[in-house]
Amino acid sequence: MYSITSNIAIASCYLPILIILWKNIKSEKSFIVIGIYWMFSGLINLPNWISFMANPRWQNQITLIYNLIDGPMILLFFFLSAQSKKRKIIGYTLIFFVIFEAAMIVIKGYNLKSSTIIIGLDTFLALTLCISNIAAFLSKLEHTPSENSLIFVNSSVLFSYGVFVIIYFFSYLGFAESKTENNEVFLIYYISLFLSCMLTCYGLWRYDRKPVYLDVFLNA
Repeated sequence: MYSITSNIAIASCYLPILIILWKNIKSEKSFIVIGIYWMFSGLINLPNWISFMANPRWQNQITLIYNLIDGPMILLFFFLSAQSKKRKIIGYTLIFFVIFEAAMIVIKGYNLKSSTIIIGLDTFLALTLCISNIAAFLSKLEHTPSENSLIFVNSSVLFSYGVFVIIYFFSYLGFAESKTENNEVFLIYYISLFLSCMLTCYGLWRYDRKPVYLDVFLNA
């Protein structure tokens, strides 16, 4: 069960970028970033498929690198999908976060301790911005094609990070005391990874660059 679920989840991580390429929506930079973001989520799990990368040292290094990339990547997505004043605030947040990462590495070292702190702030910021974006979407009566797709992408990120809070407490903070408990936690992780990728795929799939009034005109 664990092996099948993890393999399906890892494979699903490559679907968003494939949909972007297939639908030729490369003009939407935020979509490209989220596609690369999920692709990276698949790449860090490659040790499940490639035996020589299953070495604990490899896995540790891959995890540390990914945790450094995760925050800036998701903040870049929010930056590119935001507008006006909010975009400027997220831009400053992105710069602050990169400086914060560097400071943590200097203070705590390049290890799991600094990574745990970094990924904790990363999770808080991602959840806050997701909730903010969804609330802003629901407050509007009319939406652009991009916004109609982004609501599903934001929901997928919210779900992913929301479930990650559980993983953070049990895996990063050490609440999972046995190997069985740790496997159960990661089973939840892979299930949430698959569902999040599918929700992103749905949002990308339903993206239509034609404005609503054009559809009315064409169907008249």
